[in-house]
Amino acid sequence: MVILISCKAQQVSIAHVEWKLVKMVNADLSLLDQPVTLTLDETNKKISGYAGCNSFFGTYQSTGSNISFTGLGSTKIFCQDKMKVEDTYFSSLVKIQSFKMKHSKLYLLYEGHIVLEFSK
Repeated sequence: MVILISCKAQQVSIAHVEWKLVKMVNADLSLLDQPVTLTLDETNKKISGYAGCNSFFGTYQSTGSNISFTGLGSTKIFCQDKMKVEDTYFSSLVKIQSFKMKHSKLYLLYEGHIVLEFSK
């Protein structure tokens, strides 16, 4: 009997999944009719999603567990009761330095602290 065991770590892809925001530091997500989302296009290094009121887009760079978001833009609809959530989301995204995955959840971190938590 031969048993082969591999200790090689598998690369986990966070791209090509619509991530739904479930927690964000300093924000009440209960005001939203539909979830804030984030999708990463690994081929073109683009991001897109819904921020609570507006659709958004931008670019990202990642190496290992490091990730950064730049060039964010969005549609310009004004939603009075949802703008605070959206503004917090955008200001959080541009600060992100790294990510980690655990149990089908995506965590985006700033200085080692979880700022945004997403589920599939």
